[in-house]
Order: sequence, then C-alpha cells, then structure tokens
Amino acid sequence: MRRRRGGGYPPPLKRFGQHFLVDHSVLERIAAALQLTGKETVVEVGPGRGELTELIRPKAARLIAIEIDRALSAALRERYANDPVVEVVEADVLDTDPAALTASADVPLAVNIRSCGIKTDRMAPLRYDGVSVAIYVDAPRDQHQARIDSIGRAFDERIHPTNTRLFGPTTDLDLNGHLLVIMSPELGTRGGIYCDTIRTLGVESFYANWVPSDPIDRPLATLAHEHQHVINAGLHLTRTGAVGDEQWLNEGMSYAAEALNGYWTGSLLRLWQFTSGQNGGLSMLPLDYVEAFNHQYMMFALYLGDRFGPVTYRNLGLSGRRGVDNVEGVTGMPFEELLRDWFIAAAVTNLDLIQDPRFNYRTVDLHGMAEEIGGCGCLPGDRFRGMTLEELHLDAAFNITRTLDRADADYYRLELGPSERVEDVYFDAFGRTTVRMAVIRTR
Repeated sequence: MRRRRGGGYPPPLKRFGQHFLVDHSVLERIAAALQLTGKETVVEVGPGRGELTELIRPKAARLIAIEIDRALSAALRERYANDPVVEVVEADVLDTDPAALTASADVPLAVNIRSCGIKTDRMAPLRYDGVSVAIYVDAPRDQHQARIDSIGRAFDERIHPTNTRLFGPTTDLDLNGHLLVIMSPELGTRGGIYCDTIRTLGVESFYANWVPSDPIDRPLATLAHEHQHVINAGLHLTRTGAVGDEQWLNEGMSYAAEALNGYWTGSLLRLWQFTSGQNGGLSMLPLDYVEAFNHQYMMFALYLGDRFGPVTYRNLGLSGRRGVDNVEGVTGMPFEELLRDWFIAAAVTNLDLIQDPRFNYRTVDLHGMAEEIGGCGCLPGDRFRGMTLEELHLDAAFNITRTLDRADADYYRLELGPSERVEDVYFDAFGRTTVRMAVIRTR
C-alpha cells in the first residue's frame, strides 16, 4: 500500500487519472445542486479523499462511495467506520451493479425463479430496487436496464398508488417494505402468476413473463393484475387465514385492475368478447371458475365498482367473506337481484335510454371508446356498438323457447315487418321465480 503523506491520504495515482477537487466553494455548489431531502440513497463514484462525501453525508439517507483505489478505500473505511450513513465499496464502478448496490437492507440481491409456474432452478438478479417494488429479471445483467427501470418506475408511481387506493394495502409480512416481482421467459405464454407465497413463505411476491420485445403496457398490465392478487391474499390471510377470495371474483377484480390502471389492450379485447354475443346457452357468470369467462368476471367487477363506488373493491378485500356471500354483504343486495340489474345494464348502458345509475357503466363505454381502440389497434372495429342482439322477426303466430343456464341472460331485438302488427308479447318462465324479462322500447 502507498504511504500516506503526513499520516493523511496517499498521493494521486496517474494510472487512475486522479485529480482531487479541493475548492470548497465548488464542492458546496455540487452538493447543493443535488437538492437532497434526507430520504435519498446516493452513489458517489470516485470519492477520492472524501471532500464531497463529507458534504453529502448529512443530507442523504444512505451514501455509497465506490472507490477503485485500494489505499483511498481503506482510508475512507477507517474514517467512516462508525458512520451509519456511509458505506465504502472498493471496486471499479464499471464492474458493479447499481441495483444491487442500492438494494434495501432486507431485499435479496437474487432470487430463484423456480415456482408454482416454473420448474427451472436459476437465480435472477435484482435489477430495480424502488420505493415499493424490487424487480428481478431472468436475463443477462447487462441488457434492457432502461426498460426495467421504466417498468419499475411505472409500478412505483402509478400502479402501486392506484391499486392501494382501490383494493387496499399490501401486507409486509417479510418486513422489507417491498413487493418482489420475478420476471422470467420461463413462464411462456402465461402473463403472470401468484404462487400463494404470502401464506406459504410469508413473502409478498409474484412472477411475470419477461419478453423484452413486448409493448411495455403488456408487462405493466400484468403487474397491475398480479398485484391485486397479492393485496387480496394478504387481506384475507390476516383476517381469516384464507388464501384469498373465490377465484371467479378474485380474477374479476384483477382484470378490473388492468383497466382501472389504464392498460387497455387486454381489457378492450375482453370488452369485445363480452359484447360480441351472449346467447350461447351458457352462464354469463359461472361461479365455478372457468378461464374462458374472464371477460364476464371483469365486467361484473367493473359494474360493482361503478354502481357502488370504488370503495367496493377495498371493502370486498377487508370484509373477511368470500364469493357470493362477500358480494351480498358488501353491496347489501341479494345476489340474484344484483345479477338481473347487471344483465339489464349490459344491454342499455351508455344509450341514454335509462338514466338510473343501476343500469349504467362509468369506467367503460359499450357504445364508444374509439380513442382507446384506435390507440391499441387491437380490435376489428373502430368503436364498441353495444351488446350484440339476436334479431327475432315477429309475425302473428311467432313462438320461441329458449333454455337459460343459471346466472344467464339472452339478448334480442324484436323486429316487425312494415305490415306486421303485434298486439301482445307473452312471457312464461314456467314457475321459475328467478327468471325475468326486461323490455326496452326504442321506437
């Protein structure tokens, strides 16, 4: 090790191109320009003899000083040995990972990608350590950092605040203040998955697919979706020990989270499915979860928020109940009655035919959304045109019999020819009290 002059710091080394700034007025202007509030983590590259370090230290929550010079690093470590703010790292900054250096104390620097959806054992390094989220990416460490940072900032600044306001707080059983998001291409076609880690491991985490070529809204929609699952799981576990709400309602709220965060591509496709025809003899809302009906679950969840207010989502998580019992308890309505109102709302919303708030959506427009559709370019039409109605051309002796499944509705438009006249339309539910007919006259 080089000798220190007069017991102080060693002389500069030419091979490192060392020149030490000693003008105190310039150092003070640099420190002031950082505009620190006392909450930031600061990385100082090449602290040298610590002149700027000493000015930054009182204004930072954490200061990481990276020094390649062994003698200077030793001197700085000695100087700040008992300082809780300053951490001296002896390294070439070009060989360090900024995300790992600035990681929160209790956030792991790497996690195994193996999970309920991935069978591969491999460590994914920490690539983003934000205010509320730590993101691990199963990809080469030197690639796509700008994209990862964009995803992390969007979660910190948009998704986390929105989901917390709507659905409730994220638990912090592992006491690190962060949600762990593990992104890997091993998920294949699956967008994301929550693996019950809160209950089994005491860790708030989920997995998301990593496809760098995807439009960035796709992984962000996944983060909004899976974060709702984590919130729901944590609230149910801390209240009843359950794994979360019944899957049909839990998925409905997660798909609603995508739309409510403004990630429209997937939501618009599900809206298109919903309006493209329901007269298939199948339930509109099967309570034994069926993945093919995710668009119905989303639309029912959005209807609950629009009719009873956004606080409905939070109340569903906090109630300690599940499924139909949960919906009835939070809304104060019998489930069958609520379903009938929803069926009517799907047919007449946004038409100005009925002003009753029971029968109108606010978050989506089933007769519009041209701007959102134009922005995604993902649908065959330029706007929504309402629920697809099956046309029935009536004559004087017209009869039709249809079978409805439980929680089902069929939608028709009754058409008369120019010379036809119908005095009455009769409806017979054969004694089934849960079956109703709603008629809207348009002309």
